[in-house]
Amino acid sequence: MGRMKSLIGVVLALLLLVAGAGIAGAAPKMIIDRSHGQTADVSGFASVLVSRGWEVFGDQVTEVVPLTADTLNTCNLLVVTQPSTLDFSPDEIAAVEAYVQAGGGLWVLYDEYGPAFNALPQAFGVNFNNDLVWDLTSDGTQYTEEPPIVVPASLQSHPLFAGVTDFVYMAGTSLSSFPATDPATPPALPVVLTGSAAGYDDGFLFWSYPPVLAAGEVTRPDGTVGGRVLFIGDMTPLASTVYPTLGTANKNLLDNIVAWVMKPEPAPPEPPKTIEVKINIRPWNPHNTISLGERGFIRVAVMSDAKSKFDAATVDPKSVKFAGASPICWKLQNVNCDHQKDLVLVFWVPDLKDLSCDSTAAELTGNLKNGTAIHGSDSVQILPTGKCKPPKKCEPPKNDKCGGKKGK
Repeated sequence: MGRMKSLIGVVLALLLLVAGAGIAGAAPKMIIDRSHGQTADVSGFASVLVSRGWEVFGDQVTEVVPLTADTLNTCNLLVVTQPSTLDFSPDEIAAVEAYVQAGGGLWVLYDEYGPAFNALPQAFGVNFNNDLVWDLTSDGTQYTEEPPIVVPASLQSHPLFAGVTDFVYMAGTSLSSFPATDPATPPALPVVLTGSAAGYDDGFLFWSYPPVLAAGEVTRPDGTVGGRVLFIGDMTPLASTVYPTLGTANKNLLDNIVAWVMKPEPAPPEPPKTIEVKINIRPWNPHNTISLGERGFIRVAVMSDAKSKFDAATVDPKSVKFAGASPICWKLQNVNCDHQKDLVLVFWVPDLKDLSCDSTAAELTGNLKNGTAIHGSDSVQILPTGKCKPPKKCEPPKNDKCGGKKGK
């Protein structure tokens, strides 16, 4: 038929155009299954992928990554091409199901007339029919005139088909719905596309089948939505480097597939809630006076509070800043005789960079040992000494006649 089986390498290499820009934060990770006799050359894809910050496992035929819970735990996208020598074991299927239910992305590509190893896709409600969908012109050779599969208007609003109204399906197998092995997992066929053209090639009759692509979100046993899965019966959904006139629509579709299927990085945690704490500047002293510029020390206490159940012992002293200064030492002491120990911190006065001669309050910030932020403030009186010493008053000189006697 003139088909190039090695085009799966092209598919994956072009997949990188999107994948490299996929997930912010930690490097995204892809596992390409090699444990079931797959021999597709994806080295070109992997090398570019790595250059863009991805971690790729299974890019070489000899690099077999076992499909276990441990290996899949940090995976963003699991790519499975058609097994050629071995079907998936029950343990492997269970691991992949758990991975997808936890939010992982699964993309399965099969091809025409290959061994019908369907245990994995059937677990998600999909069956590859081991037949042939041939979408060429009548003589089977005019790829540049190949009629595209038209995306129905009802599906063009789906993220998979954003900007895609049609695409080329080279030659592959059809898909059908299959009762999922897990009753809690519905068939993953909410999105389907149907093959189109019919023609002759080498005396064989090829006809169209529904569908050729299926995708869906997996539902967990508790009814919440897990990860996404996509099944396509063609190993070459994008062949723009081989057939340049066919590339644009297929590339857009592949871009959308990667963006939609892959597991996103977890959202960054929300900033911790800040706890307001009571502080006492110069405990055991009724006056919160500070003389800036003096070379001395000042104590500040973070107070425990029985009413709010705040324990000052939970504060991380190394994280504390008072008026821009870090403590030089600290100690748990009972400041106000309430049978609770407070955290007393000692600061070097010249380090109080956030205070000025006009300051009337001072702030303390820091974190609890669990990372929760704290904040407290107290009034302060800056003494008119040192660098805050007021200027001398301007008084007229004594016996100054200022130019003569009064009135003259």
